[in-house]
Amino acid sequence: GNYPFRMWGIPKKLPGATEARGVDVVDMHTSSKLFFEVYPDMIRMYLYEGACGNTAARFFTNLQQKYVAGVTAKGRAGIDVF
Repeated sequence: GNYPFRMWGIPKKLPGATEARGVDVVDMHTSSKLFFEVYPDMIRMYLYEGACGNTAARFFTNLQQKYVAGVTAKGRAGIDVF
C-alpha cells in the first residue's frame, strides 16, 4: 500500500510455475480490484469488471518514472498500448 503504487495484495505461487507469483490487489487510490501475474521478466495485469482503467495507466507511469524508463505496455494482441 506504499508509495509509489499504493496497491495492496499478498503474492501467492502460481500453480505449475516455479518463479511466477499471482497477486490479487486492491488499488488504495481508487478501490479497484485487479490481479497481477508477476514473472522475472514480465508483469501481466488483469482488471476486474468495474475497475478503473486509470489504475493501469498509473501503474505503468509509476514503473516508468521510478524503475525502468523503457518499460512497455502491450494489449492482448501484442500491440503497444502505451
